[in-house]
Amino acid sequence: MSTPIRWTHGRLQRRRAKPEPRPLGLIKSALGEMARVALAEPFMLAIERQEIFLRRLPKALDGLRIVHLSDFHYGPLTNSAHLERAVKAANDLRPDLIALTGDYISHDRIYAAPCAELVGRLRARHGVFAILGNHDHWTDAALIADLFRAEKIRVLLNEGLRVDLHGQSFWLAGVNDTMVGLEDLPLALAGSRDDELKLLLAHNPIILRRAARVGVDLVLSGHTHGGQVTLRSEKSHSGRPRRRMLRGLGRRGNTQIYVTRGLGTVVLPIRYGCPPEVSCLSGLEAAIRRVAIRPQPAVLNANRKLAIENRKCSDVLANRYPAKPFDHLSDGPDSGICLAAFLSAVRPGAGSIRDCRRY
Repeated sequence: MSTPIRWTHGRLQRRRAKPEPRPLGLIKSALGEMARVALAEPFMLAIERQEIFLRRLPKALDGLRIVHLSDFHYGPLTNSAHLERAVKAANDLRPDLIALTGDYISHDRIYAAPCAELVGRLRARHGVFAILGNHDHWTDAALIADLFRAEKIRVLLNEGLRVDLHGQSFWLAGVNDTMVGLEDLPLALAGSRDDELKLLLAHNPIILRRAARVGVDLVLSGHTHGGQVTLRSEKSHSGRPRRRMLRGLGRRGNTQIYVTRGLGTVVLPIRYGCPPEVSCLSGLEAAIRRVAIRPQPAVLNANRKLAIENRKCSDVLANRYPAKPFDHLSDGPDSGICLAAFLSAVRPGAGSIRDCRRY
């Protein structure tokens, strides 16, 4: 192909080709764009809608809407206007309950009063419930709890209560922070019945193993900020989820957990790949006993039989339940789509499936 030419003052001049971009220039441009996004993302706000199927949710409470907020980190590095937008967004969702899972202030106790005034603007049909996080204890936990109670927010510190709605009830519990050594899960569940739904507020998601052992149905947590700066995907190169859960919906056995990315930042006022989040969770009745499973030949051993049932159930449940709540689960042969809850309800005594989300 001929090179374009042009005439300048009667002389023929060939147009010079643009130089190829140098690797150093590309790196500089990419780092500049990452810095721009990281500085802007803390002021963004995402509303995450998540449906959660709960096997012990009463029929009258089907569609229960819970707004989950966490990790405000009200302080010198947090824009109060950003938190005000989050509070307004939470109220606009018209929730039945609002759950607050800790880390409301950072750096100094002088931020406790303005943070409590801001949180006091939250409105829900059946109340606002809160627990404390590690940063609250590192500043002034007693002051924060008293200010929240003055704003008519129920603070749950290793305690629980039975919430009665529409003639049905469930157990709502909250534990103190694990990192400071004040967590007492048995005390928080004292008074609950074995057959009722149990909802637990816990700042640190590391409590999942213990919650699964005592039969908690759903845990709401924060603490991780979603990683705050994430440069890799949630799954490894093998397709399996990474060892530590940072955000979203996960499960261990019959216990599910939702970890929010929170609203604020710590250490540096930056985020990358995980914008601040207002979580809108809808509890749905898991009517799983209507799922039919064809019996398998008796000659197969128990492990082989369970694996075949998992593969057969996956197609049936994929049509009945949306895929989004299970996006984080692996496709490995030993996990299927983590149907332990489904199989235990359909065929008692079938055994459990090894959980694919570990700490």
